[in-house]
Amino acid sequence: MNGPPLLQRRWVPWALICACWAFIAVFYTTQAGLQTGSAGAPFPWGRVLRAELVYSCLWVALTFAVIHVDRRFPLDKERWRRSLLVHLAASLGIAALHPLAMVEVIRLLGWGRTPPLPFWEVGKLSVITSLHVNVTFYWGVLGVRYILGNYHKYRERELRASHLEARLAQTQLQVLKMQLHPHFLFNTLNTISVLMAEDPQAANRTLVRLSDLLRMTLDSVGAQEAPLKQEMDFLQGYLEIERTRFHDRLAVRVQVEPSVWDAQVPTFLLQPLVENAIRHGISPHARAGLVEISARREGEELLLEVRDNGAGLAGNGKEPTGGVGITATRARLQQLYGPAHRFEIGNAPEGGARVRVALPFRLGAH
Repeated sequence: MNGPPLLQRRWVPWALICACWAFIAVFYTTQAGLQTGSAGAPFPWGRVLRAELVYSCLWVALTFAVIHVDRRFPLDKERWRRSLLVHLAASLGIAALHPLAMVEVIRLLGWGRTPPLPFWEVGKLSVITSLHVNVTFYWGVLGVRYILGNYHKYRERELRASHLEARLAQTQLQVLKMQLHPHFLFNTLNTISVLMAEDPQAANRTLVRLSDLLRMTLDSVGAQEAPLKQEMDFLQGYLEIERTRFHDRLAVRVQVEPSVWDAQVPTFLLQPLVENAIRHGISPHARAGLVEISARREGEELLLEVRDNGAGLAGNGKEPTGGVGITATRARLQQLYGPAHRFEIGNAPEGGARVRVALPFRLGAH
């Protein structure tokens, strides 16, 4: 069973504090040893190291005393004057307490001089000689605490901001997806309305097919991606409705590589692209038209293409802004993939308009 992250475990702060003070003990010992050795004098490594370790061990306990004082009297904006006075007094008190405690510990361990000197005489000298160093240590501990505290607050704000950004992006995707649903629904209902006057039976079949598509749409609520096969099944249902409307004027050719059927694509991606091709490439002309849909893999990309054999785009093939379907599709792709996708609309060399979409190739979980 996995526990909390290492840095959040209760024993870790204790271990880090002990390690820091042990490092300081070794640092001061080696510094004194090198200075003494450079002068050619012998250096009692063991005696100095054990004294420095006692010094550091006392500071381990006093470090938590500093933390306790800061918790009671934080240097915040509202109470900083009173808290500053408390910390000044505490720094002087701890700076005096530490050498007195050290003298007593050394006396109890039997490491002092023989015969022993009076406690207050040794203590007074120790307080005077180490006061500035201990005051500096107090404020150093306090400074490190505030640096780490501010870093943790920054990380928490950054984490909250990233969560909010992800939730906002998800909401935006849902809004864009919901824009496509009524767009598709209204266009299909318009088709049924036209068929009601021309061919009631065809209108009834279209209404049944629309019911099936709406059921498929409801099954995909909340999902932003689906396997290409599922998206093509939905597209085939939509094309059946369009064939009812256009009869023999609409021909569709589908070319999908077998290896890409399970590739992930945005739900409701192809329908607005095919609708755009039918609307601009097939509908304006009395002659029969062709819509080609292809999907293939190139390297690490999935390439989707929708092409018609209509008159193509006006304005020398300059890419149009598109209607609701194209605009919402562009925005969804940008939200989902950012710079990792391409969306291109233009005239095909062989005539007609062409839409190309390149996505990162990813297989869905089975």
